[in-house]
Amino acid sequence: MGLLTRRAIALVPVGADLIVAEAIPRGHGASWRSQTVPGFFDADSNAPLPDWARAGKPAASVLLWPTDAVLRREIDIAGQSVDQFRTAVGENLGSFFPAANAEDAFWDVAPITGAAGSAGAWIGVLPRERVQPTLDRLAAAGLKPTRLAPSAFALPIILRSIDADRRPGAVLEVTPTGWALHSIDGLRWNGCRAGAGPPSDAVLAEASRRGAVVCRWQDESPADDNALHRDTLALGGAMLGVWPRLGDEQGRAPAFNFIRRRERANLLDRPALRWTAAAAAVVFAAMILADATVARARAERSAVLLRAESVGPAAEQVEAIRAANEGLLASHTRLWRLEDHYRPRWQILSDLSLALPAPAWVERLEIGDEVILADILAPGAAEVLEALEASPAFTQVKQLGPATTLESGESRLRVEARLVGPTSDAAPAAPQEAAP
Repeated sequence: MGLLTRRAIALVPVGADLIVAEAIPRGHGASWRSQTVPGFFDADSNAPLPDWARAGKPAASVLLWPTDAVLRREIDIAGQSVDQFRTAVGENLGSFFPAANAEDAFWDVAPITGAAGSAGAWIGVLPRERVQPTLDRLAAAGLKPTRLAPSAFALPIILRSIDADRRPGAVLEVTPTGWALHSIDGLRWNGCRAGAGPPSDAVLAEASRRGAVVCRWQDESPADDNALHRDTLALGGAMLGVWPRLGDEQGRAPAFNFIRRRERANLLDRPALRWTAAAAAVVFAAMILADATVARARAERSAVLLRAESVGPAAEQVEAIRAANEGLLASHTRLWRLEDHYRPRWQILSDLSLALPAPAWVERLEIGDEVILADILAPGAAEVLEALEASPAFTQVKQLGPATTLESGESRLRVEARLVGPTSDAAPAAPQEAAP
């Protein structure tokens, strides 16, 4: 999934309102919260942001923009990589979007797979005049987004809460300005069709045929339990900040970001950087004229490179020994913990079966060294939690996320509990790591 960010903020503008969401990763998921700020984008509005949105250490901040409001185009790039194609787009954006000016637009490229299985690319362009007032209002409130992306990229992570065998491969997104029918491939977004205004009957029929789940921006609490709404979309945006490379192949492809591309393309547009570049050019010219200084610098550089070549293998050996030592230390710590806490799997299953009330049954169970994670079907969530808390075999029982009500009237809930086991008086001292 890529590098883990400890905290992230999502910003979703809906009309004059702003939805702010925060996500913080935990052991088996993430804790999150959201709040709607009414009238945030009204003229002369002083609506304050929640304190938690600006408190603490600087966090990744993701601004989601409606996908239907983005200029878009899908291209077959068979025979070249996405990086090569991205470079071609940056050199001549006008050939792909004649009405777009590279100086006055944000743009980026995402890899997709075509209908025939061939490699393709999705180009998104966002005119600066559409989004700049939103960026200015957020900056005035003390928030500067680090990532600006279409809402499409937040959808795959929202669907992770649905079982893999029932997870839809399409999402119909309805925004205040239009609609978009997205294709989802696991944790990867794979293109879309979009249009302005409400979706037509033909679009609704295609979405139904593909089993698409519906996400409506203007619904705070939809009647359909399987439908998505703007709070869950905001959560998906925050999770994009937590896992910035989610869904990219092997977690190495650059995450889609309108803002980064703009700043990279126009780096020299800033006056301070132009002066810095000019000063560097003068210094470089003076170095060329001073033949003796250049020769001496080259000799010193060669000596440094020779020294680096001799030290390099030793440094690699030190790092290899350090990695092996850390692995042994981790194994030692785990073995000590298991020695004092280990319980056979059959005993854990027996304790769980005895603790649960008669109508409840376990649909899925994960057993760790000290924690279990169970998906349980029962008439009510409260009865299950009370029964597990009363069991001497489990402690720190808590429910992860909201319970899902099935057609049978039963509730499916995910429960985490810590195993109770004997503890020793003190842990063995960890070996001291020698200074490199």
